[in-house]
Amino acid sequence: WTDVFGFSMNTFISAEAQSMLSAPVISEVKEEMLLAQPQLVKEIDLIEASQSDLRLVSAELPFVANKQGICHGFCFWFDCHFEEGVVLSTSPKAPMTHWKQAVVMLPEMLASAPNLRLDCKVNFQPSEENERHYEITLE
Repeated sequence: WTDVFGFSMNTFISAEAQSMLSAPVISEVKEEMLLAQPQLVKEIDLIEASQSDLRLVSAELPFVANKQGICHGFCFWFDCHFEEGVVLSTSPKAPMTHWKQAVVMLPEMLASAPNLRLDCKVNFQPSEENERHYEITLE
């Protein structure tokens, strides 16, 4: 993709890469694309939660790859459990919603193999520009 009909695409590729690293990519992630079992970041009871409970959400996530592949980033979604067993899920295992999934891209791809540890620490912090949005960072 760096050369298309004799035209260098390096400038465009660099700009797109920077864009993808600066914010989560909202896209459809299919279940078969996942390299490890999902990990719970945080369970929140919105009836009982205070604003301070939502100010910073941080979690150590112990991922263990269950198949070979290339890890491009970490995928995030949410599930909302309502009364009477009703669940709104944005999981790759559930029917697609308009929220899709949020993928935090890694600066470099990682090769994955069964039983390889792909641990990370994730932080969700409210955006200064829009308090309804969260900044997601990985360590």
